[in-house]
Amino acid sequence: KKFVPISMTNHPAPSLCGSAKDKAELFRERYTILEQRTHRHELFTPPAIGTVVQEGQNKFQLRTIEALLGSTAKMGEVIVLGMITQLKEGKYYLEDPSGTVQLDLSKAQFHNGLYTESCFVLAEGWYEDSVFHVNGFGFPPTEPSSATRAYYGDINFFGSPSATSVKAS
Repeated sequence: KKFVPISMTNHPAPSLCGSAKDKAELFRERYTILEQRTHRHELFTPPAIGTVVQEGQNKFQLRTIEALLGSTAKMGEVIVLGMITQLKEGKYYLEDPSGTVQLDLSKAQFHNGLYTESCFVLAEGWYEDSVFHVNGFGFPPTEPSSATRAYYGDINFFGSPSATSVKAS
């Protein structure tokens, strides 16, 4: 082995803080993981073809913000996964990789938890006149660590070159 200064390689100099591109990528990856996890949850998994849905067993469908923005009619009873942002002072928005939509929180009921800017939520409500009127806010469902290990076994969520993966934790 030989020590080679980083200045002689093609690697960028190490930095404690990432770039703006890195921050955007962080939120995009976090959204993707939460979306996949939510789709695997029993409430959001569509029933298999040919099976009978039991009475009282609700199944929900996640919508993207792009689907809301592309709609010209009122959309009722919609569930959207997104990140809470405040793009304009005093106005909150829900953001996902496909777009942003303004929120009306006047009738929103919040499930238990701490809701802050940049946190990901499941918002239930209706969409009308370019505004998403929220009835309920909740967090994406959790899953057992064994399921996470099964799906993301070789991924290191901390992003370091360490060999520690989810499967080894």
